[in-house]
Amino acid sequence: MKLFLLFLCAIFLIADEISAQTYSFLVKNLNEKKALEYAHIQLGNSHFGAVTDINGYANFTLPGNQKDSIIYVSHIGYGKVSIDLRHLETSKVNEVFLQVSDLEIAEFSIVDLDLSPYEFYSR
Repeated sequence: MKLFLLFLCAIFLIADEISAQTYSFLVKNLNEKKALEYAHIQLGNSHFGAVTDINGYANFTLPGNQKDSIIYVSHIGYGKVSIDLRHLETSKVNEVFLQVSDLEIAEFSIVDLDLSPYEFYSR
């Protein structure tokens, strides 16, 4: 019986690995065509993601049981791009171009509390 359960667990693990797919990305600036390092690639609203290296490349393996079909690619100072998985290929590097975007920050005020960082943290 234990052997049978072990066999079933192995089958499920192998099936999950077989259904998982790996995609390669190269993220670039749309205007300059330069690679963007540290761009973020994320599967839908999940916690699965990857970050590009200093050459703009990243490999991203999707879990076999994933339900989302949208990949989001983003970088600070650039607009977010959403890509349907059906438009990506596993056999080649998928190039993604991000366009420079203005970064808006909500209004804020700087106040001098006349405290050192240590004093502020201690309180």
